[in-house]
Amino acid sequence: QPVYYISFRPSCQELFSDLSFGFFSSLRSAPSPSGQLSYIIIAAASCQHFWESFFTSFLLMIDIVSFVLFATISVFYFACIFRLRTGFLYITIYRERKRAFPGGRLCMILTVNVSNSNILLGAYQDDKQCFCSSMHTNLLKSADEYAVQFGSVLSLYGAQPEDISGVILSCVVPSMLACVRKALNHLYTGRIYVAGPGLKTGLSIRTDDPSQLGSELVCSAIAVLADYPPPCVIISMDTAVSITALDNRGALRGGAILPGVKIGVEALCARTAQLPQIDLSAPACGVLGTNSSASMQAGAIFGTASMLDGMIDRFAQALGGTPTCVASGELAPVILPHCLHKIYYRENLVLDGLYRLYQKNTK
Repeated sequence: QPVYYISFRPSCQELFSDLSFGFFSSLRSAPSPSGQLSYIIIAAASCQHFWESFFTSFLLMIDIVSFVLFATISVFYFACIFRLRTGFLYITIYRERKRAFPGGRLCMILTVNVSNSNILLGAYQDDKQCFCSSMHTNLLKSADEYAVQFGSVLSLYGAQPEDISGVILSCVVPSMLACVRKALNHLYTGRIYVAGPGLKTGLSIRTDDPSQLGSELVCSAIAVLADYPPPCVIISMDTAVSITALDNRGALRGGAILPGVKIGVEALCARTAQLPQIDLSAPACGVLGTNSSASMQAGAIFGTASMLDGMIDRFAQALGGTPTCVASGELAPVILPHCLHKIYYRENLVLDGLYRLYQKNTK
């Protein structure tokens, strides 16, 4: 029968001979050949109960550890789904902050541009735009409503009002200026810079009355001069189409203002009985429209593109050189592909200019 041998010193021989280990069925000693050590001979069958108890306890311990691990993973998983707080970490906000603010330092400049159609809200950190959001301009909203809306935009991109270190505002709707400014005061208690007279622009404006020049045109000119060589032609395609000229020295010489594409189409539909509302996109048939809708689309898209080409030629003649053309606005991506001139598109040109204007007045 297989046996196990356990050795011990002679002084312990008598003690071990008298002990009963419970799970050993037999325990006996035998003298060693040298007489210095003794051996306890244990039958292998006597250990069966011990190993059964050991493995039962071991398996129970594995079950407990597995259950605890599964419960921990489940809680963490559902916390991620339902955006619950786990300790001091709000998982969703942390992820959005890491994406919007990769540097980890939440110190952003908030830029706001209020136009006739939209309000653009953008944040900058370390000379890079973190996010940009657009909302409709509504004259009926109160300052508190705009404050809630601005706060929701910040939360959407993982930011908080405490992260704002500066604010600059541009507004071409006089009746909205006080309302939006009050709304921003709910988010930021410091000074709110307003683009207009009193701020250093570094721009030479050679018009009859510089104070009448729209603040968004000034901001666009600042942004263009920072990235493109003069002379330049700046095209803003929003409610109206504004075209501004910068000469060889970067001075703002003047420009032209035309009805916007949407205004023209809406007026056409309102003043005619049989012309339908259309989608502002280029028709598949090209410039030769084969039905009323396609003909209106051809006129709106290709007609505006031809108008821009013609105005650029006239501006180039007035400036005495080939200008760099830069465009921005909601409809610019629809119109520019059909222009013959090379026109660079900048989606957030006004906000970029606002950020540079803020830097000029805070350094």
